[in-house]
Amino acid sequence: LLVQVALVDGVYAEAEQTAIQAILVRTFGLGEAAAWSLLDAAEAEAADATDNYRFTSKVMALSEAERIDFVSALFEVANADGEACAFEDAYARKIAGLLHVTDRDRAEARAAANARLGDKSEG
Repeated sequence: LLVQVALVDGVYAEAEQTAIQAILVRTFGLGEAAAWSLLDAAEAEAADATDNYRFTSKVMALSEAERIDFVSALFEVANADGEACAFEDAYARKIAGLLHVTDRDRAEARAAANARLGDKSEG
């Protein structure tokens, strides 16, 4: 899903790849090489994806707090290239809904992502 949100606008920027890799390191404590390897596998999965269910069903196994953190990671990737994209934003909001993350928690997750990126705006 992190790769999918980066791909939705048709441009898979290096900044988005780097953001995903950093999220994998931060979240799972992976080394950089292991995170890049996992990212390569995720890119292959995303290329073959025809729907979101196989991904969202796995994330639904997480706790509510972990799902909110995941939504924050989606917004972090969506905004990593410094360009606001309505398609990426809509995709992240759609996935948040599929993960049963409330609108309030989604907004807070977006704000947390923006803070990590150094952008205090909600846009």
